[in-house]
Amino acid sequence: MAWDFGAEIHALSGFDADDTSTTATSGETLSAHATQWLTDGAKEVINILSKNASYLNLLTSSNTLSDATGATLSLNNAKIVNVVLHDGTRLQPCRIIPASMRGRANDINDLINYATTSDPVYWVRAGVLETFPTPTDSNPAYAETLSYPTVAYSDSSISSFPDEAERLVVLHAAIRATEYMMLSEEDQEVYAPQLASLKEDFNKGTSLLLGRSSQPQQPQGGR
Repeated sequence: MAWDFGAEIHALSGFDADDTSTTATSGETLSAHATQWLTDGAKEVINILSKNASYLNLLTSSNTLSDATGATLSLNNAKIVNVVLHDGTRLQPCRIIPASMRGRANDINDLINYATTSDPVYWVRAGVLETFPTPTDSNPAYAETLSYPTVAYSDSSISSFPDEAERLVVLHAAIRATEYMMLSEEDQEVYAPQLASLKEDFNKGTSLLLGRSSQPQQPQGGR
């Protein structure tokens, strides 16, 4: 059988992440927990690595907004990195304004929210990014975003994700798995050394990838 993320979590924590059966006592499915922890881990690792410019370039996607491609962008929970509009000569950075002020973007008397091709704006309304002036084929806008993948327990790799960072995602899930097992253990200190070791490995891994000696972020929440 292929060595998938579920098997790695099991090896690191003892949690049976490949178990797809429903437990009789709680009605939970262990593999479903593992998938959620891996998905949460991928999001957290992306947010950490995006602080490094070299990784940010690998993790972002460029989206064109124009007549041909559509003048708005549905974010689908993606994180906006930057937005620019081509004014016919060069790319101009778009500044963000509140969606409630979008009607003032073409009001020349509004010194704050008024926008032009050389000073464009964008806003987000109901999960949709819009720019003003409205992008066209001759004056397109480009939005760079960070997207967060869904990672299943049965996966063995993450698409469009740095190979060297995949272990951090598994470590994040193994930390969550250990914390989960602690909840049903009468003597929770049994898992304390394991939890501390996993967190130390996660910290060392993020520090190594970020290329810095300062203390990196730990997975949020938990113990």
